[in-house]
Amino acid sequence: IESLFVIWGLNLNLIKDSIRVSERYKYSYYDSLVISTALDSGCSILYTEDMQHSQMIDDSLLILNPFKMQLKRTVE
Repeated sequence: IESLFVIWGLNLNLIKDSIRVSERYKYSYYDSLVISTALDSGCSILYTEDMQHSQMIDDSLLILNPFKMQLKRTVE
């Protein structure tokens, strides 16, 4: 199963960055830990229904709520 997933370990830098994100963007520590891990791993989009839709974090991570996104319909 390890070959199917990338496991991102918790470290001191992630904890410090989580505190920074929490203070700057007013998220809980645990939400900020998710955000910091996404930033650290190079993600550009974080899909979640628990955070502010369309918010940009540090000019590199876009938070999107998949339930608020409008899907384009194609006409056949």
